[in-house]
Amino acid sequence: MSKLLKLGQLRGSLKMVKKPSDLPIIEKNIDKIFTKDSNKILKELLNLFIKETPKIRAEINLAFQKKQQQKLKELLHKLLGSCVYCGWIRLKFSIITLENAITQHNYSNELLEQFNSELEIALDKAKEITHS
Repeated sequence: MSKLLKLGQLRGSLKMVKKPSDLPIIEKNIDKIFTKDSNKILKELLNLFIKETPKIRAEINLAFQKKQQQKLKELLHKLLGSCVYCGWIRLKFSIITLENAITQHNYSNELLEQFNSELEIALDKAKEITHS
């Protein structure tokens, strides 16, 4: 059984990765990590992700436009937790990249677009998995 890519490992590998598309969308063995009922648990987590993420995305985009650094950090941190439980590797990378930019008061629309794109890819993949 493989181990999930830990957040510290991901942060350390940021220097080697040029763009999120260099990474897999989702941890390939995520459904084998939890228990013998992992597939059921993963689908429940993904359904929660599908349900809750659009609201968080809207809040993140609004806070970004208003340059509300603290609120952005809190929302991104919350979404990062979802990524850990659901195995979203590329989305984690995008969130960490956006967090780092915001910490430096860099509100790059390109990074926000990249984040939104990766979030959409994760949502599409979640829908695909939950319907299989």
